[in-house]
Amino acid sequence: MGKRGLPHGARRLLGYHVSRKDVSLVIYSRDALAAPLRLMCEMIREIKAKIFRPDVTRSGMLSEAPPSKELPPEVPEILEPVHSDSSEGSADEEDDEATDEEKAVALWLMWRALGGPRRLRWIGHVAMCCIRELPLLEGDFLFKMSLADSEAVFKARATACGLADGDFAKLKAEGLETMGMFAFSCNFAPGAASEAPFVELVEKVLGNPPTVKQLASFRRLFAESYSAVASDIKTQIETTDESVARKLPAADRAQRLKEQQSRISGFQIRGPYEPGDSLVDRSVQMLEQDRLSYLEWGSCVSREHELTTNTRKDNSVTFDNNGLLRMAKRDKITPCDSSSELQVRYCLMRRGLALDQAGILTYDLHESLIEKLFQARLTVPPPNYSRVQMTQLEHADRKFFALLGEHTRAGIKASAAGRPCDLAFKLCLECTDFLTLLQPRPFAVQNYDPPRKWRKFDDNKGGGKGKDKGGKDGGKGKDKGRQGSSDFARVPRALLVLGCIGMHPQTKQRFCYNFNLKTCQEGANCTRGAHMCAVKGCHQAHAAMDCPRKKTS
Repeated sequence: MGKRGLPHGARRLLGYHVSRKDVSLVIYSRDALAAPLRLMCEMIREIKAKIFRPDVTRSGMLSEAPPSKELPPEVPEILEPVHSDSSEGSADEEDDEATDEEKAVALWLMWRALGGPRRLRWIGHVAMCCIRELPLLEGDFLFKMSLADSEAVFKARATACGLADGDFAKLKAEGLETMGMFAFSCNFAPGAASEAPFVELVEKVLGNPPTVKQLASFRRLFAESYSAVASDIKTQIETTDESVARKLPAADRAQRLKEQQSRISGFQIRGPYEPGDSLVDRSVQMLEQDRLSYLEWGSCVSREHELTTNTRKDNSVTFDNNGLLRMAKRDKITPCDSSSELQVRYCLMRRGLALDQAGILTYDLHESLIEKLFQARLTVPPPNYSRVQMTQLEHADRKFFALLGEHTRAGIKASAAGRPCDLAFKLCLECTDFLTLLQPRPFAVQNYDPPRKWRKFDDNKGGGKGKDKGGKDGGKGKDKGRQGSSDFARVPRALLVLGCIGMHPQTKQRFCYNFNLKTCQEGANCTRGAHMCAVKGCHQAHAAMDCPRKKTS
């Protein structure tokens, strides 16, 4: 780099050295190495194109040919991570072949020429000669959760500031695609005494001196970018668990939904399927806090539900980081209906779409969780077992997210290996603690009272007084209130006329009379008896009033 004549500042940063006056600038800048890396890449391109030859004498280092802006025709092979010696001047570096460092940078340039930043994710270190290709994680915006890191918001604000499309394209060609990158693109802050660094940056981007209108538009866009970055940093520092969820900008929200609609097929993400703004905001806040939390079924509202119901502001008093009281206003959204299986299915699908938009969990994986829950619900239970109830599904759903939270204690933000929730999903789905909650439960059996001594009587005798007289049910006499058989003991008259008995003839398990009369509200937790048909000879999983074998007269 010294032979090529790179600036001292760039050479110092590439060698991991910083002058004292630039310490704060490098610490608070996200892209301090952007300009030095571009200079280094340009030098390597000249070496590959035989324009700059560092191994020859000083008189022949630079070729007479003009610098080429195109990449060399040959494409290096994909490199494995290589750890080379950092010493210079060895005999191996005198070969004509490019070093591993040059191949790595040339490979990155090839990716960028092919649209790499939008189709490939890469990480690595130029000094370590390691570049790793990563799969695209469901959209380019998933790593950009704040206002300063959103490309859609940056484009929308550039248009609002009066920047022409051609000027914005030039700005984007320089790699300044977000407010965060634009705010730290030069050593200038709004309100400084001299804006010479900023004007120099604008001239470099446009390629010629800017007009008054262009300079004004760039000034406004730079001021907004600088303020957005400062606001994001302040929000990250002061955010607490009780903080109100930040709302996504309209441009970023629309871009997320549009990208998701083009990626997910099989149904249209609209109407009851489109997740509400409050649901998406909670999911994004979950990612910003880097902590997984459970989204209740009732809170998974649709956008249509938010528009058609009233949203009110709830005032609450909370403590800030300094221990001072402050009034916080939260949007109170009316919970959606989740009483039926279809409505629960809609709620879970909206939750999966919201988590997918936030970049926490892939929608396909969340859909497999929904299929697992409803498969257990629709499975026919074995004899003497009840069908899996909706309360069991809710408990299992909560348990699944509890297990997922245990496996993602280190955070839920995507890394080089992928999304933590995606990686731990299969382990949680196959966990015994989760699967146990989806098993059918046996019918509840009522505890019997100690047997009482009854006077023996014939089955042919009725319950009233007199001999060989049927009598009336519940009539007078010594056998008052008793029927002729124990199977008919204490059976309501409404069920007797249908031909019902009091207990199962084989298992001696009593039936729930309220279930057969279609008035039981306890479901699988009923303690009155088995939820089976009490009609003699039937005993199926339906009420006696719906039994085809019941007596009609």
